Amino acid sequence: MTAREVVKKAFEHLGYTDRLGKLDANTFAPQNKMALTACNTVMNEIQRKEGREYTTLNTLDDTIDLSERSVKEVMTFGVAMYLAIIDNDESQQSVFAGLYTQKLGLVPKQQKTVTLKYKPTE
Repeated sequence: MTAREVVKKAFEHLGYTDRLGKLDANTFAPQNKMALTACNTVMNEIQRKEGREYTTLNTLDDTIDLSERSVKEVMTFGVAMYLAIIDNDESQQSVFAGLYTQKLGLVPKQQKTVTLKYKPTE
């Protein structure tokens, strides 16, 4: 999934569409300008939880390198939260902050392997 697809889904969650359900780019120009930053911010939070190396998106057409579940079930809500903050929409921000926090718990965590070495004492 690309960042553009995530942003589109976030705009749909927020209801930032025209009467035909299409994105209204003119009305929400400030959010469009900050969409890449919102994607990178949320992606970084999820990358840490998944134990992945931090990478950034250069354009909205870049593919997001996270688990499919994280992108579809978590990232869209996080991006929606940040876009609502940009819009000063406190009620939407509150709703999506709650959803994002709850969904962040679904992110597959990094599996660490611990090897214990046993030395018998003499």
